[in-house]
Amino acid sequence: MKRNLLTITILALSMTLFTNCEKEKPCENCPDTLAQLTDPNNPMNPFDKIGADHNVGLAFIRKNFQSQIDAIDAASPLEAEHYVFAKSSEFGGNDAKLHLLLRDRLKLKDNELLRDVDFSDFDKVLGYFRLDDDTRQALSQSIRIIMRMEPGSIEGTNAIINAIMEQERIIMANSRLENRDFALALLAVWRHSNYFWAETGNGPEPLKKKWWQITLADAICGGVGFLLGGPAGGVGLGVGASTLVAEKG
Repeated sequence: MKRNLLTITILALSMTLFTNCEKEKPCENCPDTLAQLTDPNNPMNPFDKIGADHNVGLAFIRKNFQSQIDAIDAASPLEAEHYVFAKSSEFGGNDAKLHLLLRDRLKLKDNELLRDVDFSDFDKVLGYFRLDDDTRQALSQSIRIIMRMEPGSIEGTNAIINAIMEQERIIMANSRLENRDFALALLAVWRHSNYFWAETGNGPEPLKKKWWQITLADAICGGVGFLLGGPAGGVGLGVGASTLVAEKG
């Protein structure tokens, strides 16, 4: 009987701690607009956790390593890029060499920076990677539709999140796409990224081109990371790109 009471007590305490943790905000100094934002989670997408983990990792890197990143960047932006991806790979649990493979696929020269890639020119960027034609066309059309939304407000963010969810539904229904998983991983990161930058209140300015540059860098690098290294690669490369492009994009 005593053993049962002890077990019940431990379970009750565990549930209390779990509930308290769940109530904590995912970032410091969040604005009071959290409740106004559409829930970014989409269980329909089997790769939704990549997007959710991307947001956790991005908040972690920015909170714990931003001052070191800034100091290194002031002396050598390229060294800062390597440092960021080393830290993001530690968080994601992926091979740090995926960063170099990403740079190689983007055809970056030794002195060129990832943050200088124009990710808003998504057709060109997607062309660097081996995707079947059906997936490339379907994803390109989806991205183009989503980019018609106007970012920079709560209403705009909600419209973007809902538009991404609709495109995920369409892509999931298309069985002809050989690289459908890549497209779904990319969209999962993009959906959560839009939520992150609107919810933290300290992300990119609400200038349309800059907003799309930053969130697409998150999404495309997250998708490519998944393509190259599975879910861990999706988280690691997405977090790294987010950290770099958001500051200088």
